[in-house]
Amino acid sequence: PGGGREPLQPRTVTLCGFARDMLNTRYEERRSPEYLVAARETYFSIDNQLLLFWCAPDNRWKVSGCKTLKQLQAGGLHGYASAPTGADILSPALRKGWYEWKGHTWNYCTRAGVGAIGVVAIGVAV
Repeated sequence: PGGGREPLQPRTVTLCGFARDMLNTRYEERRSPEYLVAARETYFSIDNQLLLFWCAPDNRWKVSGCKTLKQLQAGGLHGYASAPTGADILSPALRKGWYEWKGHTWNYCTRAGVGAIGVVAIGVAV
């Protein structure tokens, strides 16, 4: 009736297959300016401990601790896990083959990556 389009419902990304269990969880999209990194949306874990963000200098998505948000917004590169270069986390092809930081190096994890994509239930604030 209003003639305008409804706002896009917030999306979810579920990661799986990592050695660190804390990474294997659902992340919910946040688009408010205070949550943007590299002018892109971020995805916060359901326990608000981790965030999935676009790391522009590395041209890939990464997972870091929520406490590092301000550092990431200032160009920080910290991450516990990272997607393959250029991978689209919202691709229906559900990208696997992510990397996990272990000790002092990135380890390739064949089965780690996006396990599901979806939308946040209606009525949840973003």
